[in-house]
Order: sequence, then structure tokens, then C-alpha cells
Amino acid sequence: MAAVKCKKCGTIIPDQATFCPQCGTPKEVEEKVTQPQSKTAQPAQTQPVQPFSQPRPETQASLANLANSVFSKLMIMLGVCIGILLAWIGVILRNFAGGAGATIDGFLSPTAFAGIGLLVFGGGFLNKNIDKYVRMGMVIIGGFIIVYGISGLTLGFNVQGFI
Repeated sequence: MAAVKCKKCGTIIPDQATFCPQCGTPKEVEEKVTQPQSKTAQPAQTQPVQPFSQPRPETQASLANLANSVFSKLMIMLGVCIGILLAWIGVILRNFAGGAGATIDGFLSPTAFAGIGLLVFGGGFLNKNIDKYVRMGMVIIGGFIIVYGISGLTLGFNVQGFI
């Protein structure tokens, strides 16, 4: 912006000054008046898209609440009891139903143990309301139970052969 002359005394007023240094008259600044453009000539205003934006806090809170409700102490205990019940049903079918029962047990018991392991592991990993040492134990034990359940599904080795 160029220096402006004072309207009253004609002294040149510096850019930084708001008043004339000679007579004290306020500096008059000319305002630029722009003509509005027609609506068809204006480019559309768009906001830039952020592909990896942070999730909203309320979304994070709802996901944490969901994890805490799914892996609550009550749900873990209930899931473990149901898993043990399913494993027992598989063993009973194997012992009393013969060949078909053994086939069902070969799937039911390992699946039940893998489900128990997933509940215990997930509860230890996701539920922040449990003591950290208990959570660490749940993760370790849940991992062992998952491996036991999966090995029962895939390996199916005969223990009597090793005795």
C-alpha cells in the first residue's frame, strides 16, 4: 500500500500511521469495491477430501463401549460355561453314539475350546476395566486354549499311540 496524502494539510502519511503526523487528522483509507460476479461465473467451492481422517470421538467411544459390553466379565463367564457345555456334549456323543458321535465330537469339542479361547483372549486384550495382570493372564491362557482348540481341529493325532 502506498503512502497517502493528508486531506487537511497535504502531508504524506506513512503506511504504518493511522493519523497525520503534522495535524493529527485520521488517515482515510479508500475501500476497494468489487463488483459481484454472476453466479454462473463463480467456480464451485468444494472442501478438500481427507482420505485418512481421524475417527470421530463419539465413534471411538461407542466402539470401546461395544468391546467392553461384549467382553464383559459376565459375558466371558457365560461364554466359557457354554463352551464347556458344548465340549461335554461332544464327549458324551462320542462315548454313547458311536461313529456319528465321534464325527460330531471331532468338530464340536475343538470348536468349543477355540470359542472359549477367543472369548478369554479377547476379554484380556480389549476389556480395560479388568486389572492389567489379570488381563495379561487372560491373553496368555486364551492363546493356549485357542491353539489347543485349533490343533484338535487340524491335527487329530491319537494320544494312545504315544503311551
